[in-house]
Amino acid sequence: MACQGAVVVERLVNINKIVPSALPHFPRDQAIINLPYRHLNRHVCGMCPFRIHDCDFQAEIPPDKAEPCGGYILLAILKHNGLLSSTDIMGACLA
Repeated sequence: MACQGAVVVERLVNINKIVPSALPHFPRDQAIINLPYRHLNRHVCGMCPFRIHDCDFQAEIPPDKAEPCGGYILLAILKHNGLLSSTDIMGACLA
């Protein structure tokens, strides 16, 4: 079983919306990760099998240093930098 972020990234790779070998390097930026991505929270986290019991990031009272999964982080960075659209992400979530 994989987190929904990983599932969505895999789907986007499979349809060539994400081409791993062509991705530029983006520095890790906590400010980008912390932006309120409603579509990611709803369509990625909302469908994640780990959300209820195992996800500190989406917990009712998250720990101070809680972070989303790696898939969510990658999607947020690609969305923020214009390499993915909300439509791309939602389509992969619903596929």
